[in-house]
Amino acid sequence: MQVLRILTIFVFFLAVYATSVAQSSGNKPDDSKPDSVAILQEYVGTYNVKGNNDFSKAIVTLEGGKLYGHTDTQTQVMPLSPTKVPDVFSITSPDNSVDVTVTFLRNETKKVSSIKIYYNGLETRGEKEK
Repeated sequence: MQVLRILTIFVFFLAVYATSVAQSSGNKPDDSKPDSVAILQEYVGTYNVKGNNDFSKAIVTLEGGKLYGHTDTQTQVMPLSPTKVPDVFSITSPDNSVDVTVTFLRNETKKVSSIKIYYNGLETRGEKEK
């Protein structure tokens, strides 16, 4: 009986020690890492485009953890594929007839404030609506 009590106490302290070591060794969730959905949410919005005859608004949405884009004159929503360059995405139409590069521009406070769209040899820009 005495051995059982000593063994129980030993197991208890071992469990407390193991929990303490696991928490201090970084096996807990890291709250300092930004959530990828939260990062993508920065790009979401409507961008007012000037000087373009094809469209006047570019709309970026987030669905299922992926960014999608379309314009006010386009009904088809296209996925924005990330590139190796931060804030730069590409859009390729299903038939490969359209190749678009979308660059999100940040202001002095590092917030996404505008968009640059390159397509068909043209570059156009738009300011993000507040």
